[in-house]
Amino acid sequence: MKHTPPLPAVRCILVALDDACSDHETMETAARLAADLQAELQGLYVEDVNALRLAALPFTQEITTASGVARRIDPESMERAMQNKAAHVRQLLERSAARAHIRCSFSVTRGHVTQRALLATGETDLVLFGSRSHAPATRLPAAAPARSAVRPVVAVLDAAAPRIQTLDTAVAISQRQQRGLVVLVRGAPPGAVELCADRVRDRLADRDVNARVSRIPIDTLADLIRAAHTHGAALLLLSRTCRLLDQTAVHTLLENLDCPIVLG
Repeated sequence: MKHTPPLPAVRCILVALDDACSDHETMETAARLAADLQAELQGLYVEDVNALRLAALPFTQEITTASGVARRIDPESMERAMQNKAAHVRQLLERSAARAHIRCSFSVTRGHVTQRALLATGETDLVLFGSRSHAPATRLPAAAPARSAVRPVVAVLDAAAPRIQTLDTAVAISQRQQRGLVVLVRGAPPGAVELCADRVRDRLADRDVNARVSRIPIDTLADLIRAAHTHGAALLLLSRTCRLLDQTAVHTLLENLDCPIVLG
């Protein structure tokens, strides 16, 4: 008999935020995920240190859209603008958390958002990045997405070192959001991939979730992007130990996918 297993031990979810990804949709997605997993939500807003450096240069100017007049940008004005933006983002996060009836916290740092969030992975259970694929110039060619009324959760497991926590988290999200689940098993050699896929199928056999398990050659980021598009991922769940991941890789995925990414 199929059943709903206990929730995985997820205590805290960090949502990575910056100027490019701090909209209402990202907040709502993060809050819903925390509510589904009964976890606390932690917002990490990363200010762009390069903007401050640019403002300190003597020749930096901005042109206002209203008047078309150029004026100098000074570091003090940039600091105030960043403080106001952070306060606004915090307010949005707290409203989403209140609607979802979850606890939340908020902190501000400076640097690059993917770097800062990846540094925090050891202090939290899951890290969520919202999609920023509105920059079409950076998109990679991809297969046409699968057509489905409800897009599935897509989880990627490394056959050499599959994380059961990642699989169980994907199952929990799929069940609570009433989505299908696609598990993609990657790696080499083929025998190890097949063995891992069989173990995943055995673990899912008695779970009340509509799941598909596939062996797939995902050797590059382009392969991963195509796979996510092909399956129409609503959310892409990756192990934080995935061998394809580093700071640059996460940024590339965010620029080329129209779904959030969760590292667990």
